[in-house]
Amino acid sequence: MEDDQQSTCEKLWAVRKTSLEICRDRGYKVSEDEINQTFDEFIDKYGDEPSTDDLKILVKHKDDSSQRLLVLFYFNHKVGVKTMSGALKLMQEKKAVNGILVYNEITGPAKAATRGDYTNNDETFHGYKLQVFHESELLINITHHELVPQHIALSSEEKADALLKLKVTEKQLPKILYNDPIVRYYGFERGQLVKIIRKSETAGHYEALRIVCN
Repeated sequence: MEDDQQSTCEKLWAVRKTSLEICRDRGYKVSEDEINQTFDEFIDKYGDEPSTDDLKILVKHKDDSSQRLLVLFYFNHKVGVKTMSGALKLMQEKKAVNGILVYNEITGPAKAATRGDYTNNDETFHGYKLQVFHESELLINITHHELVPQHIALSSEEKADALLKLKVTEKQLPKILYNDPIVRYYGFERGQLVKIIRKSETAGHYEALRIVCN
């Protein structure tokens, strides 16, 4: 295998591994064997020139098998609005209301999606969520960094209890942006309340709450 070819394959392997970890950390069923696949095993399965179509991931949620997540990789051509609309159509075909599109080059109006999600005004796609990630965002798993604290999304009931206990309104809570890398990693929604658990040398750990907003 040529050096450039190996570098491309290693990038695909790393990006797909992080994508699988995202699926798992969002509560979808993912095989640990697939996540822990070595580079050599990746090459044995997908070859020296992996087809990005073969690399796509379709998983079901642990708690609700009707909830599916589709991950698509577009490394061989520029991604535009037409490509993203095609991704939404594929999500429909696969009955996946949530999707992730990973690209290495994006053009035109589609660039707006790099700040959040890709939205299409066609009513056909109402309720579908397509997140867009550049490959560089997924070369490593940011949640593995020792300085990144644990983030846990609270349920609606837990959120209501927290607001009542703190005697504050949602608008009075500290905020975390929707395009924050951690929010994007976990796929948190606007309006969700997130508990952040940080390590503390004196107290062991301490907790903070943040509301996801624009």
